[in-house]
Amino acid sequence: MTQRTFQIEHEWCMIHCPEKPNGFAVMILGDQQHFVDENQSFWTQNIGRAKMIEELTSHGYTVFYSNLYGKNWGSSKAADLALTLYHLIMKQEILNEKIHVIAEGMGALAAIELITMMKGEIRSVSLISPCLSIKKHVEQEKEKKFFYKRIVQELIDSHEINEDQIEELLKTQEGTLEKLAEADFPMVIIKFVERSRYDGQQELINQLIQKRKDAGLPISFHYLLPEKRTLIPRKMLKEFHHSELDL
Repeated sequence: MTQRTFQIEHEWCMIHCPEKPNGFAVMILGDQQHFVDENQSFWTQNIGRAKMIEELTSHGYTVFYSNLYGKNWGSSKAADLALTLYHLIMKQEILNEKIHVIAEGMGALAAIELITMMKGEIRSVSLISPCLSIKKHVEQEKEKKFFYKRIVQELIDSHEINEDQIEELLKTQEGTLEKLAEADFPMVIIKFVERSRYDGQQELINQLIQKRKDAGLPISFHYLLPEKRTLIPRKMLKEFHHSELDL
């Protein structure tokens, strides 16, 4: 595997290229701790994530991602940059244009935005401990004063709004679950049997699973013990291969 970093709009991006490409690509949308700089990324420094990259590339997948302005909370600015990154990778590499998307935590919010922007260009979506609603997360954080102040400031910075526009932002998030519920590509949801910063999202996850089942759309849900994190790629690869039967 080889890897390289580059910048788009002053944001660092990284691509991991396999020794034996299979022609398919994976875009990663990371959580709050996700970062990319000139020399490294969260996905190369964290042991569990690095193993995931290694397993994906060993199966021939080209993996790419961007810093996306750090804690972007699914801002349109971050989604636009992710789309620009996608088009750049498609121009530079010989790859099938329909990609797999892996979104962890907060990254699910950017994935929801991309579903509308990349119609026909997403092959599958895998959500790891996802945050599906900013509103739900803000309500959860209200119970902890320090964390509430922090999330409000992060929303102001990432969405480039004033504090008095927060409520309006939260209202615009209503109905976004339907984008995931109605998407016709395969979806994998993975959660860990432990407390997480997104515990308040479980009701929405249950609703999403049920809506997709009722609509006859492909959905698989996995509960994993924290020490079984290494099984994540295996769960996703099964769906990857199935969705690749139709090029």
